[in-house]
Amino acid sequence: MTLSISQDDTLTLPESLDTEEVGLTLGETAPLGVLILLSGPMGSGKTSLARGVARGLGISANVVSPTFLYLQCYETRECGGRADFLHADWDRVSGEPEELEESLLDGREARVTLVEWGEKLSRSVRESFSTVLHVGISPLSSGRRLTMTWSALGPEGEIVCKWRKSFFSTMAGRGYPAPVPGR
Repeated sequence: MTLSISQDDTLTLPESLDTEEVGLTLGETAPLGVLILLSGPMGSGKTSLARGVARGLGISANVVSPTFLYLQCYETRECGGRADFLHADWDRVSGEPEELEESLLDGREARVTLVEWGEKLSRSVRESFSTVLHVGISPLSSGRRLTMTWSALGPEGEIVCKWRKSFFSTMAGRGYPAPVPGR
């Protein structure tokens, strides 16, 4: 497929705004079938952002990093949420992870998939998703900086544009800081 869109934004979060709140808005606005890749140093807020995405999807379960499980699927059928959520941690994955990668791909169109340490995920798996958001989290002396790269393949460009617009509109409606386009 051909890359149809890639948009970069930088969001500087004050100390008072937790990455979980950003994740909540991402989860509330995310279309089905997307892949969210998180990267950043240990303790930067990746799992907190993932917890927020789950809340935004209507999942009330306690979301923790699946470091030793690698993958944790949260289904919303029982709780009336809007989409299932597959949460993965790729930090300790090594060798030939084909079985784990297949789990990421199986059923991807009907859920939101999020991978902590997403930069370690194989290119072939990343390219199997038509809509991808990469969020790089950098701690600052007071708060955090999120670098967000929204991308879509083929005709999905319109979907990622609508998602990005909805996300930032919702954030602005809640009084959160505006993004700085580009990097």
